[in-house]
Amino acid sequence: MDATGLPSGTVYPALRRLEDSGFVRSSWEPHARAERAKRPRRRYYEVTASGVTALEAARRRFPWLGAVGSTSATGAEPSKA
Repeated sequence: MDATGLPSGTVYPALRRLEDSGFVRSSWEPHARAERAKRPRRRYYEVTASGVTALEAARRRFPWLGAVGSTSATGAEPSKA
């Protein structure tokens, strides 16, 4: 939500739809890590190969999207699935 400025009620349903469509995959962090940090477990999301393909197609169709969803800003890399 910090990166987008959107509320969690917007972000998480969108992530669920992207996961249902196969564009992202999620996983929970280990219990022990969250317990050591004394906080709830975090859910991590990663872009799948299908998600990268869909994003590239969207950028070609809508060039004004520019760097939206760019993984280069975070250094993240897409999943190999």
